[in-house]
Amino acid sequence: MKLKHIFAACIAVLGLMSSCSEDQELEGLDNIQVSKSELSIPVEGGSVEFKVKAKGDWKIQTYNKKGELKDSIPAWLTATPDHGSVGETTVNLTAKPTNGANSSTIMLACNGQVQYVNVVQGILNPPFSTCKEVIAGADGATYKVKGKVTKIANTTYGNWYLKDETGEIYIYGTLDANGGEKNFASLGIEEGDEVTVQGPKTTYGSTVELVNVTVLSHTKSLVKVDSVENKGQLPKNGGDLKVMLTVKGGGVTVDIPEADQDWLSMKGLTTSGTSAVVTLKAKANAGGARTSTVNFTSSANGQTSTVSATISQEGAIVPMTVAEFNKAEVGESQYRLTGVISDVKNTDYGNFTLSDYSGSIYVHGLGAKGDFSKLGLKAGDIVTIIAQRGEYKGEAQAAKSQYVEHYAASSLQKLSVADFRAAAENKDKFYLISGTIMKPTESGTKFDLKTYGNFALKDATGQVYVYGLKTGWNGESKQAAKMGLKEGDKITIIGYRTSYKGLIQVGGGMFYTKD
Repeated sequence: MKLKHIFAACIAVLGLMSSCSEDQELEGLDNIQVSKSELSIPVEGGSVEFKVKAKGDWKIQTYNKKGELKDSIPAWLTATPDHGSVGETTVNLTAKPTNGANSSTIMLACNGQVQYVNVVQGILNPPFSTCKEVIAGADGATYKVKGKVTKIANTTYGNWYLKDETGEIYIYGTLDANGGEKNFASLGIEEGDEVTVQGPKTTYGSTVELVNVTVLSHTKSLVKVDSVENKGQLPKNGGDLKVMLTVKGGGVTVDIPEADQDWLSMKGLTTSGTSAVVTLKAKANAGGARTSTVNFTSSANGQTSTVSATISQEGAIVPMTVAEFNKAEVGESQYRLTGVISDVKNTDYGNFTLSDYSGSIYVHGLGAKGDFSKLGLKAGDIVTIIAQRGEYKGEAQAAKSQYVEHYAASSLQKLSVADFRAAAENKDKFYLISGTIMKPTESGTKFDLKTYGNFALKDATGQVYVYGLKTGWNGESKQAAKMGLKEGDKITIIGYRTSYKGLIQVGGGMFYTKD
């Protein structure tokens, strides 16, 4: 165990034993002194005070979970004030109620000298909490939780997921039997095992974590997934896939989610001693990629164990609008999106907003680091990507995005309607034209916003006939109704100069933006 872990534990115990009822000025430091070095706050929350005498400016500091010294207070505490100047200052420490326990050492630094104040709340052996209670609880509090290992993410540090009947939390770091780190393999913990752990809570982004937990008890699972054929991946045309298990209970049951039973089924089960092979069968897939989590359960002597395997099937890449993508389920299905790049957040990682006529979506990274810049992509460019529907803090985003093609805005010359009409016919030369949708008045024209997208585009210099409008670069044709455009809308389109029987037209028309 690291020295700082031993030190923190000793401090916490001393905090429980100390009454903290008498003010005592510490000797030995000339620049800064505190009236109390051990403080205790009840589990139901409350406040405690101590006095600081300083001969200069002072501030509170603590170590974060990476061991870095920061000018801050632990998340579970509030300090008023957290800094001061020459003279005597009363500091108030406040904590909210907790289901677990909290323990921190805060440091008061002044002119190169440091005083330490140890603060505890609750008891160091907290009662059992559910995952739901941990998720709702305060960061910094220590919790004891019992659940099953659903997935192991890192076998060196011991990063894994723990689940009970109320929810699931992430374990970020697991200490070995001697309190050491990076020795997770020595514990013999596997997916499906039942484990009781204790550790402090933190929240990273939207992920609730218990950090560097201590394992209090560990019960081996009665069933284990040894391997999954082809890493659980099935081809688009369907087929069979085998899951190899070790079963120590009285047989094994296979549970395929009801929502997936229309494409995935169990074809057979063979056993030999403690070994079992489950054969799954998938139908051909005409849609997007799909995934199922299949559970395997075994029971004996009152104990029931369940493990799972993720089964995925390749699918077609489904073209869709941004609005349709926003409504899609989070998952591994792949979608083709085309839109205009706007609101670029990061040119190195390729974080930007992609917009089409139907709405906008945040793209979290396009390809590998540096790809966005290498491709020369800029705001205003039209880009086609393939992405999975992701989510962050409840907000939809395009995840694991791949570049397909783009058309640079810099290569598009913007013309007035009059200048466009005067341009030479050239099906390889595209222009940007802005105007208002109106009913055409020229002979040989028709107004159709329901199917093809035939209309006149008018600006201050005149009108020009638009013969068909796609939903965007590389977008769908004959889908004008899908775009919801109407007479009077102000839009910008892309197209080339052409004509038919003397009628000047915008050919190859594509939607760009709506003003």
